[in-house]
Amino acid sequence: MLPFPSLSVSEFETYLQSTPQVQLVDVRTPSEYAEGHLSESLNIDVMSPGFSAKAQELLDVNRPVAVYCRSGARSKQAAMFLARLKFQVTDLDSGFLGWAASGRPVEQDD
Repeated sequence: MLPFPSLSVSEFETYLQSTPQVQLVDVRTPSEYAEGHLSESLNIDVMSPGFSAKAQELLDVNRPVAVYCRSGARSKQAAMFLARLKFQVTDLDSGFLGWAASGRPVEQDD
């Protein structure tokens, strides 16, 4: 049992729409992020050595955080780190691939 909710694409979309104060975080590498990401997401690479410090610097612990990665594995790792830091975290179970495959909108850096 995970210490945070891991939602399907449709549940995650509903959560984002119903939680205007949510901080959306893409935990993939910067190059993955540049290839496509969810609108208004912040990129903090969970595999970088300073992930926890950067997350604490950029995120407000008093606001909920929604995380996603490519397929759902790294975001669960990031969510565990963030939950230990007392963030209220929600994870996208199938990651960016599930989101994009469902036909939902994505943005790319030019």
